[in-house]
Amino acid sequence: MDTSLQTGQNALAMDAWYDLLRRVRERRGMSRQELAERCGLSTHSLRSYELGRRRPTRGHLLDLLKCLKAGERSRNIILAGAGLAPDAPVERFREPNVPLKEAVQLIRRRPLPAFLLDDRAEIIAISGAAWRLLDLPQYEHRPPRRPGALSELTFRVAASRVVNWDVVMGQTIQFFKAGLPDDTTAMASGSLANRTLMRVAAGDPKLMSRFADLWQRTPPFRGRMTGHMFPSIWRFPGGDIHFNVFIGCLNTEVGLYAHTMVPADAKSHQLLERVLRGEASRSRAKTRRRP
Repeated sequence: MDTSLQTGQNALAMDAWYDLLRRVRERRGMSRQELAERCGLSTHSLRSYELGRRRPTRGHLLDLLKCLKAGERSRNIILAGAGLAPDAPVERFREPNVPLKEAVQLIRRRPLPAFLLDDRAEIIAISGAAWRLLDLPQYEHRPPRRPGALSELTFRVAASRVVNWDVVMGQTIQFFKAGLPDDTTAMASGSLANRTLMRVAAGDPKLMSRFADLWQRTPPFRGRMTGHMFPSIWRFPGGDIHFNVFIGCLNTEVGLYAHTMVPADAKSHQLLERVLRGEASRSRAKTRRRP
């Protein structure tokens, strides 16, 4: 996101989408007539949008945001506030073979919560927004020993916050199973699946029966991973944050996948901003025993 909009982001997050659209235009120093001409709209239509009297189509709104060169966060706040689907962040990750080092840096720089997973569902890197959201400052530079996403979701700190835990865990199991061999040796002693389940067993015992049921009835993911999306709901004292988690493949050769959590609506955007600024009270993550 460009620095010219950063100062006003927190204020923008609290306004209606049409107020945000107007304020972004004003910060760009553009008149309504100038913006309307650049986007091929009438000044009357743009005025109606900015006053909240009419709702643009997603195509028209995307054209306006493109002409304004709005930053990613502003774009998604405005789109979500207008009741439209936010931009899928996978669009910027079209190169299928980004080197590991570069992929790690891409994830760390993302302004939204994001994770880089390999095809074994191990966490390779996370963004700063993700470690602030999860209250895990020890992850700021590098997750310890590449923890597995499956085992992380069974520790109480994460599990207590994920409202739709079964959905998120089911999607993660699908992702993990997609990288397993199809033969019966997948669960053999010492295999990847066996080692992973041993680590999962070290998590919250109350979740084990739910996990075991999900494991048995969840098939491996089949199809194109890039562009796949699933919902994730996280609970905080200030309310629930609804995310759409978009998956994008960054490297097909070694299997690197970006999981980016995009707030699904304007209220979720606002609460996420508060959490990332430390304004929403969060319990400190307790030290957890790791296998």
